[in-house]
Amino acid sequence: ASLLSGYEGRAGSIANNGGNRNASAEEIDALAWKIVEEEPEAILSAIESRLKSGWTTHDCAFSLTLASAFRIALFHDQNEFNDWITVLHAFTYSNAVYNSASRVLSNEPVIKAIYHGAMNTYLNRFLNMPAADIDQVHSVVSGVRSPLDELEKSMNAKDAGMAKDLVNTYLARGGEILSLMKLLAKCVLREDAEFHTYQLIDACMNIVRRGKLSAESARLVAIAAARYVAAHSPTDRAELQTFSIASRLERGETLYASDE
Repeated sequence: ASLLSGYEGRAGSIANNGGNRNASAEEIDALAWKIVEEEPEAILSAIESRLKSGWTTHDCAFSLTLASAFRIALFHDQNEFNDWITVLHAFTYSNAVYNSASRVLSNEPVIKAIYHGAMNTYLNRFLNMPAADIDQVHSVVSGVRSPLDELEKSMNAKDAGMAKDLVNTYLARGGEILSLMKLLAKCVLREDAEFHTYQLIDACMNIVRRGKLSAESARLVAIAAARYVAAHSPTDRAELQTFSIASRLERGETLYASDE
C-alpha cells in the first residue's frame, strides 16, 4: 500500500503534463508483459516512466488490458474452477479503465486506476503458476477440415484445452480473428451465460477491432476468450426454453392440453 501511495501521489503532476505520444504495438506489448512478469516496484516504475515520456493514458491502459487478458489465456485448468472469475474480474476492470481513458476530463484518476489495475493483475500471478501451455507450435491440430466448426462443437465438452488447440489451428491457417470472435459470441448467446461472460466477449471483440494490436496479442486475446467460454460451456441452456414459453404465451398459444 505504501508503494502504491507514492506513485499515486505523483499522478497529479504527471497528468498535468499530459501525454500525446502514441506508442507502437510492440511497445504496448512490452509493457503488458512487464505487468504480467515483473514485481510491483518494476511494474509501477515502468508505467510511470512511460507516462512521463509522453505515453497517453489510453495506451497505458491498453497495455494493462492486454496484461489481464494474458492472465486468462495462461490460467491453468488445474486451478479451482471458481478462480476463473478472479482473472476475469481483473480483465473487465482493466477494460473499463481503458474505455474511460478517452472519455474523462482529467487523466489523474485514470493514472491511479491503471496503477491499481496493474497491482490487481500482479496479485493474480499465482493463477498462472504453472501457466497453461498455449504455445501455437505445440497445439495445432492436424486433420481438422474446419477448425471453427470443430470449435463450436467443442463448446459442449467444458474442454478449455481443446478450444485453445482449435483457435491456434484456425489462426495458424490464416483464419480471420473477427470471424472467430463472432463465433464465440454466438456460442455464448445459446448458453445461460452470466453478465461477466458477456463483458468478456464485448471486451475481447473491442480489443481485436483496435488497429494497434500485434498478431501475437490478438492470438492470446482470442485464446483467453475461447478458453473461458469453453470452460463454462455447456450450461443448462434453460433461458431459451423460458424465452420460447414467453413467446408462445404472447401469441396466445396453449402450452399444454388437459387429457380430460
